[in-house]
Amino acid sequence: VFANSPELANMRELTLQQMATAMIALERGPLSLGQLAGFLGVSAASASAMVDRLIEKDVLTRLHSEQDRRKIEIRILPEAARHLQAVQQAMRTAMDDLTRKLGPRTTHQWFDVMSKIAVAMDALESDGEERYA
Repeated sequence: VFANSPELANMRELTLQQMATAMIALERGPLSLGQLAGFLGVSAASASAMVDRLIEKDVLTRLHSEQDRRKIEIRILPEAARHLQAVQQAMRTAMDDLTRKLGPRTTHQWFDVMSKIAVAMDALESDGEERYA
């Protein structure tokens, strides 16, 4: 996705976890630190450290809530939002191309396997096994 899009070059520097965090901020809108930590499945301290790194990379910002000035909200910066939306579109296009090349039967089998993997990983996580992210 990034190799074919020079305008997305700055997104190459994000780790998968940072990209996931940024996508959550993009999709969910302004979030409290606790909400973000819940979506990520990490502690508030870990989420705060991730937010700090993404602030340094000009992806996120912390602002006072417009409804309650005592609360801090985590928001995606407009330029980063535009880049992430372009990443999402490029990924959708790549997925469409891939599924067309695979054909409907193989695509269906692939989704069945991915669904079974997701169920197995959820079961491992609920049993206290190592978390896969």
